[in-house]
Order: sequence, then C-alpha cells, then structure tokens
Amino acid sequence: MEQLWGGNWTQQKLEILEKYLKTYMKIFTTNEGAKYFETIYIDAFAGCGKIYSESDEQLLFNDEFTEYSKGSVIKALELETKFNKYIFIENDSELCKELELEVKKYSVTYEIKKDDANKAVTDICHNYDWKKYRAVLFLDPFGMQVKWETIKAIAQTKAIDMWYFFPLGIGAMRLLKKDGEIEEGNRKKLNELFGDNEWEQEFYQIEEEETLFGKTENIGRTNYKNVITYLSRKLKKEFAGVVENPKIFYNSKNSPIYLLCFAAGNSKGAKTAIPIAQSLINGMEKRR
Repeated sequence: MEQLWGGNWTQQKLEILEKYLKTYMKIFTTNEGAKYFETIYIDAFAGCGKIYSESDEQLLFNDEFTEYSKGSVIKALELETKFNKYIFIENDSELCKELELEVKKYSVTYEIKKDDANKAVTDICHNYDWKKYRAVLFLDPFGMQVKWETIKAIAQTKAIDMWYFFPLGIGAMRLLKKDGEIEEGNRKKLNELFGDNEWEQEFYQIEEEETLFGKTENIGRTNYKNVITYLSRKLKKEFAGVVENPKIFYNSKNSPIYLLCFAAGNSKGAKTAIPIAQSLINGMEKRR
C-alpha cells in the first residue's frame, strides 16, 4: 500500500524536521542533559515510512516501480546520533506491516503502535515519567484529525518539542464558510481542532453596509492570517515557547494550504529550541 504525496511542501517540511532533529541530538548529547534524560522521537502519522509521488504514471501502472522519497520515519532513523527510543503511530494495518519491515533495517529501540493518533499520543503523554525523558513529536495529519485536547496533553508533559503541520487552507479555511453557514458536523470538527467554539466570535463579525434601502447586515469572515494569529495565541497559552512566524505553504495558485508550527514544552529547553526552529523556517522562507 503506497503512501502518496502531492507537492513540494512535502520535501520542505521534511528538510526542516530533519535539520531540527540533527541539531536537537547534537546539542542534547554534548551537554549535561544527556546524563539525566532519555530521548524519544514520536511520529504520530508514520505511514509506511516511504512516500511515493502521486504524479508518477509509472507508479500507477507498474507494480514493480520502486522509486520513493524518504518520509519522516526514515529521516529520523537515519540520524547519525540516534534517539534512545522511537515510537511510530499508524492506524492502518497494512501500513503498519510495511513500516515494521522498514524499521527493522535499523539498529534502534522502537515501538509501533497501531492506534488512533489522538489516543496513542495522549496515552504516551500520560504514561511516561517526563522527569526522565525528553522528546520530539512530529504531527503530520492528512487533514483535521488532531484534536486540541491532544495538543494540550502534549504541552502538559513540559518535555516535548512539537512540530505540527496544521491544515490551514485544506482544513480550517475550507470549513470556515464565508457566509458563516457551517454545517453542524463541520462545526464539531472546528471545535475539536481549536478546542472550543471561541473561533466563531474570533473569525466572524457583523458588517453593516449602506444601500439604497438603508443599512443591511452581513457576516464577514476573517482571512487566513488571523487564523494563524489565533492558533499561535492558543499555542502560547499551552506551551513554554512558540515560533512567532510559522512556515506557510502555498499551492500553485498562491493560496495557503498548510502551516508548519513549532512549540517547545520545556521552559529551559525552549530558550534554545525556539531560535533554532525559527531559523530553520526563515531559511526555508528565503528559498521560496
């Protein structure tokens, strides 16, 4: 079962993640922290470890075609300095089997959890003694699967650095209808994504307009930049540190589709982690 990807943002986000993991492990193993903490890498939507190009016709018609791109799993496993433990989460049985075959190629301590990502991540957050561990978590959902309650559980460990590939245009903005007429099912998804229903007051406002027949009232929807500001503000309430300018990914029509956010759970570690993460994002911005 192939895991497909769609745009150049895939490689860009993975490049940022890989550089961060390398720097994280280099710093961690050369200071006093390595004496007191075990390190964990957590990949919440691990897939099979490989990413195949959706646009390649050979993949669609040739069963023997094996060209692929290294996903976050392989990039983390190929680090020169390994994490003490790797935890991979995937809810698809077939992808788990392929993932197991891939991970076994590396001499690492690992655990593959076949489970819903929200449940698995929350269990990890609650069941580890975070006075003994430090971790990096990569949240790369296919849509709006990540619930805010999961984000809060991550922050409450005060030990996890989180990279979150937030579904900005393909998720939040798509459901935030311009006329404010949001179906109940989509309203529930937005509540789970943001943690409550405060987004409605934040993203919509009544606008008065003068017409030949007097004043009329219309509902005005906010733009994506205010959604980013709102999300960043909520993350700041939970985490010790948050990157001020997350990376926005655009499609070929220059519409925002994804947002790469970074938040650090530990107040001491955030002083180092946040500047590093922001620098990596800024470096990618210059290459856009």
